[in-house]
Amino acid sequence: MFIKRLSHLHKARRCESGKAFAVLGYPRSGTTMLSEIIAMVSDYYFDRDNIFPSSSKVVLHTHWSPKRFKPEHSVYIMRDPINVCLSVMEYSKVRGFPLQSETALSAPKICRSSWLNHVKAAQSQGHHIVQYEPFIAGDRDEIARLATHLNVPADWVRKASELLNAKHSGQPHESDTKFQQEKSTRTTEFVTQMRTKLEADIAQELTLYAEITRSV
Repeated sequence: MFIKRLSHLHKARRCESGKAFAVLGYPRSGTTMLSEIIAMVSDYYFDRDNIFPSSSKVVLHTHWSPKRFKPEHSVYIMRDPINVCLSVMEYSKVRGFPLQSETALSAPKICRSSWLNHVKAAQSQGHHIVQYEPFIAGDRDEIARLATHLNVPADWVRKASELLNAKHSGQPHESDTKFQQEKSTRTTEFVTQMRTKLEADIAQELTLYAEITRSV
């Protein structure tokens, strides 16, 4: 844990000069996926586990506060808070500390900051915000906005996303196996019931999400 934190600090400092690029987001929002794509279309490399400090240009995927990073050397990915909440609940159950919907987006074991404060920080700092759902659906405008921010052709981003999706659809990462098994137990009825409940439990988060979605 100490080595990983040291690596984070090292890479975070390198972000200030552009020698590292930070992919920011609340846990379960797609930071790993976006980091892999950015590494594919740039000259940065991606160390998925963020374990060792590096002198090379590297992508740092992190859930640290967006206030620590400059917008020009980072990007923020935002996912529908209902989907994040469902994912966090499944993740926490697999890890042995099940969370209820009322606390899933503010639990210290998941992140030091709540989802609400994390996204507000990204918004106030002026970070480029990638909307997870449209992006993974291949929305041309969402892909074009990210490509412009990265200063690469939009077609590169689109192709990288397609390649990554094809890769992981057949070869899930080992650490995701139990989580994927838990996720597979979802039923349509359960998701419908949970969405109805979450609309009340995380009303503030949904309001902020809708506000940012409209403005992007």
